[in-house]
Amino acid sequence: TVGLEKIGSVEGSELWRVRPDQVAPARVSIHGEEGIQVVDSGAAWVNTQVETAGGTLVLSEVADPAWKATFAGTPLEVVDGPAGEGDWRQAFTLPAGEGALQVRYEPGYLRWWWGASALILGITTLLALPRSVRTRSLVPTLVPNQVGEDHE
Repeated sequence: TVGLEKIGSVEGSELWRVRPDQVAPARVSIHGEEGIQVVDSGAAWVNTQVETAGGTLVLSEVADPAWKATFAGTPLEVVDGPAGEGDWRQAFTLPAGEGALQVRYEPGYLRWWWGASALILGITTLLALPRSVRTRSLVPTLVPNQVGEDHE
């Protein structure tokens, strides 16, 4: 069946994957006039060279202002996802050309989290340093010159 791919069978049940238009699933793709181009991506970011005729860079991630993308060093403009598919996915306008494509997620709280972590690490390090400890005697000591001077 077109658009379905059999993955396997387990105990009499079969598992199928839906692939409309025979396009492989991808975390990042470019939707343009030439069709859909899959982009190599890591688990948490994209850092790859691409050659494109332009179009829309679409992430399989929920739209969020913390997503940042650059192409050939130029920041990309955020747009709605591909028409007819809803606007839940993060998308950017991608110009035609060849260059380095970088996509990353930069939440605003991350800098505060790193700062707080560094502060806690610094305090913990200071508290772990050895300190000289003065021992205090519970019995008061008298200075030898003062012994008996008042009683004479």
